[in-house]
Amino acid sequence: MGQEGSGVLQFNWKIHTRVFAGFILIHLAHFSLGATNTGDVAAINKLYAALGAPPLPGWVPAAGDPCSDAWQGVQCENADIVS
Repeated sequence: MGQEGSGVLQFNWKIHTRVFAGFILIHLAHFSLGATNTGDVAAINKLYAALGAPPLPGWVPAAGDPCSDAWQGVQCENADIVS
């Protein structure tokens, strides 16, 4: 039983390690999807729609990435829109 029990423990550790690594990868993928804070993107998209979607270079009515796509008039600091 000693050898059988240690095999089960080793198998459990492998599963736990893989699950933990999966959660880490999912968490990191969230940050690698875009260069701009998602809350800032939602707010600036609402502003753009409220202005009647004027023809501004780089701007799109939904989604997009204001910081990495260099939307006209948008200043970013790291992942946050600052002005």
